Amino acid sequence: MIEKEGIEELKKIIGMEPGPEKTVVKIIFDGKQNNIRIPKTFAQAVSLDPAKDTFEFVLKRPSSKDYEKNPELTGRLIKG
Repeated sequence: MIEKEGIEELKKIIGMEPGPEKTVVKIIFDGKQNNIRIPKTFAQAVSLDPAKDTFEFVLKRPSSKDYEKNPELTGRLIKG
């Protein structure tokens, strides 16, 4: 008999319960601005349409009380 932990691990491996996918990409500076590339597998998974979809960045600056903390940059895809 397979233990419960083994079943849960097997489900993750075969894709029945997918977890978040992460990847690290380099930042490219073209002389005017910075760019990032979205990996092809991610773009396909979300059916990315460059003609309709946009990307929103949010810069969260720390309060004056937390001046030692760095700003936090997040982004999200907006389907058009």
